[in-house]
Amino acid sequence: MILIKFKDREAYYMKYLDYRGEKIYYNLPHKHETYVMDLKQRDIKRVIESSSACHNFAPFKTKDGKLMAIGGMDNWKANTSWRSISSFKEFKEKFKNYFKTEFIKGEADYLEFQKLIKIRRELNHCDGLYLFHSHNGVSFDEVQRIITTDHPGFLSARKWGKSTEFDTYISCVYDEKTGKYFLYIRANVAQGSRFIQYSTSDDLINWSEFNLINMGYNLNENYYSPVIEKYNNSFIGMIPYFNDNDYACLRVIVSNDGINWRVLKDLFKGSMSIAENENEKVIKNSIHAVGGYTQKKHSIKYFLHHNYFGHIKKEEVYIQDYTISAKELNKCISTI
Repeated sequence: MILIKFKDREAYYMKYLDYRGEKIYYNLPHKHETYVMDLKQRDIKRVIESSSACHNFAPFKTKDGKLMAIGGMDNWKANTSWRSISSFKEFKEKFKNYFKTEFIKGEADYLEFQKLIKIRRELNHCDGLYLFHSHNGVSFDEVQRIITTDHPGFLSARKWGKSTEFDTYISCVYDEKTGKYFLYIRANVAQGSRFIQYSTSDDLINWSEFNLINMGYNLNENYYSPVIEKYNNSFIGMIPYFNDNDYACLRVIVSNDGINWRVLKDLFKGSMSIAENENEKVIKNSIHAVGGYTQKKHSIKYFLHHNYFGHIKKEEVYIQDYTISAKELNKCISTI
């Protein structure tokens, strides 16, 4: 069943939660807005405002069922050449140099540009990842900053000129066996190569040194947004994957301890799209997973975001739900 169709064609990070009713949280990164949709009522509400956490805002349940979230960027408003532009003329020159074509639009675009510049200068949570909490699933309050790019072990892309960090989907899950929270974010291990790094915490405030997950990996591979959840005693990830051989898929990975991982299965093989307005071919995954799932007695329901970047012009951008039997999933996990 198709749940949500999007008229625009931007990429979002999304999270499904069964919290006081089924909800999907989604971010509009270019507008710095985060919303929650009640799937039963189809009611949409704004979650947080004036925050760079709107780019990667990731709600999750704590071990005692409370609703928390993690989000934020590093130097979002000051440390990038695009977002530090102060005039429309400067923007058009930057656009022409980057895309090798003229930016030709009207007065309304200029006014929109000025509005976005103002918003970006006023954004909060631009100096790291922050912890938030909520009592109702809609209003979130800041707790405190928890991680910066100076955090021990954190792999940064600053050495080759990347201007912002934490630009990724964030997964935070609780492991009953160890009594720890696992935080997974993208690791920029080399220019044009992405993997997954993790940190652990007992209290969501103090976090361990970052390390890469332990799984076979080459620099010609890309593991993009790390959508990772706990399923019974296992960790399961559904990761957009592609490599230099023009192979793309939604890769399912599994772990018993959150650290050592194996590939379980590749779904939607060849599900790639080509980025536009660039001088060279850039592979993008056309299907991304929505974080979260619903577990019933005999089945698990999860969600996928199709035509993720909107590059496939003849197809709609939408979210669809899928179901797998618990027996089949348990059998797959037990065979690795």
